[in-house]
Amino acid sequence: MIDNVFDFITNKCHFSCKHCFIGAGAKLPEELSGEDRIKFFFKLRENGMKFYNFLGGEPVIHPYFFQMYKAAINIFPNVRIQTSGSFDLSNLPYSENVMLEFSLEDSNPAFDENIRMPGHFESCIRNIMLSKRTGFNVYIRATLFQNNDYKGLINLAKRLGVGVTFVRFIAEGRGKIYKNEVPTKERLIEVYNYVESLRTSGDLSVMIEDTPFYAWDNYTFNNYKDVFLKAGQICPGGIRRCAISADGNIYYCQMLMNPKFKLGSINDEWKLIEEKGEKIVEKFSDMPVKGECQECSFFGFCRGGCRFYAQDGKIGDVECPVPSLMKIRVKEVV
Repeated sequence: MIDNVFDFITNKCHFSCKHCFIGAGAKLPEELSGEDRIKFFFKLRENGMKFYNFLGGEPVIHPYFFQMYKAAINIFPNVRIQTSGSFDLSNLPYSENVMLEFSLEDSNPAFDENIRMPGHFESCIRNIMLSKRTGFNVYIRATLFQNNDYKGLINLAKRLGVGVTFVRFIAEGRGKIYKNEVPTKERLIEVYNYVESLRTSGDLSVMIEDTPFYAWDNYTFNNYKDVFLKAGQICPGGIRRCAISADGNIYYCQMLMNPKFKLGSINDEWKLIEEKGEKIVEKFSDMPVKGECQECSFFGFCRGGCRFYAQDGKIGDVECPVPSLMKIRVKEVV
């Protein structure tokens, strides 16, 4: 059952970030009104939605955002806002079930502002601190590039007293011209190993939203193993997660918002949305396996990882570091 929705409430954004995979900027001509979105919130709740995520564009600049936020925290058990970090959110009504994620790409202002815009780093840090003082659960949300200082970001987060979540860069949207910043397998091995070293010291404040990491990381795997087994795969798309575009169409996940992966619209019966998601999952299950996935001991759980990487008709993430990490671990034991 889908219980986690990523809602792109607007395509409008005051930034023009170089890596934006949806190419946010201008408002779409047919975006849903805030009133219609709130009406849909109740439909989501009736169908068991537990996690609601505000995204954009920049969700905070939606003219009806404040009303939508107040409605969401009274309707959903868990609410998350993914924001650029350039706005003060400390005046939002507090709820212990809200997570605020502020986008920051490096501990070096020059790298961050080259991706985003001049002045972003300072304003983002200021707004993180303001929200933290208000009592909100605050995370830095950072893209993992080939060349940014992930250790510096982790140390910065520790100094601010917040967590940090990394998301692997994909060269889509405006990011297509920055393929040299897509992290290599060697880079992922380095980052996975470093985060694992933090886990051994009891540090759970760093997360990597990367499907192979969910299998590799003992903490995440042990907490969600039963969920993975029940679903038959780690990828939550179509069976535990969906995405809603600014114009009200519903998709398999936030990374695959294109006609091929459309599940319907907010006007459709929710049962039909979930059935369409299940059919896409079944289609993926019938794809042949490629690369090292064939021999990986985690394949029974993972089933090839993120479906974004399976669009060529075969299952498997060619940059997945887990098989290489397994070989390293075996050598260390021997």
